[in-house]
Amino acid sequence: MRGLLGFILLLTAIFFVVGEFFGGWYLGLPPHTPILVYQKTHTAELSRRAITAQQFTFGVEGSLSRGRVIIEASYEQLASFQTGQAGRPERVVFRAEFGVGQRIAVNETLRLGQGIYRVRLIFNDATGTLRLTLPAAGTL
Repeated sequence: MRGLLGFILLLTAIFFVVGEFFGGWYLGLPPHTPILVYQKTHTAELSRRAITAQQFTFGVEGSLSRGRVIIEASYEQLASFQTGQAGRPERVVFRAEFGVGQRIAVNETLRLGQGIYRVRLIFNDATGTLRLTLPAAGTL
């Protein structure tokens, strides 16, 4: 029992030292696991390519106890050699900013057609837990 308690205290000390003096923690593999950030400034970006789907749905839930998070969704239309349609560069089509004490509950459907959709989570000195929901890769 004493060994287990010592191990837990060691992990707590490492977590605190890294969090306070070396830039914080970012743990998680979105959208597969919840995201845990601790005093971290970081940008997480995920993309999905819509080949047959005409829409893209994503969601973000959670809360912060420190800092801010900006949630952005962008769309890029690819050029098509089959139809001769020209591509369009990436542009931000959704943006929301959340701070301490605000409940994060975003559920958006973008109906822009085929192309590449990107979701960015921009953390600024943030501490909190979030869950990102995206369609599975290869289903669009």
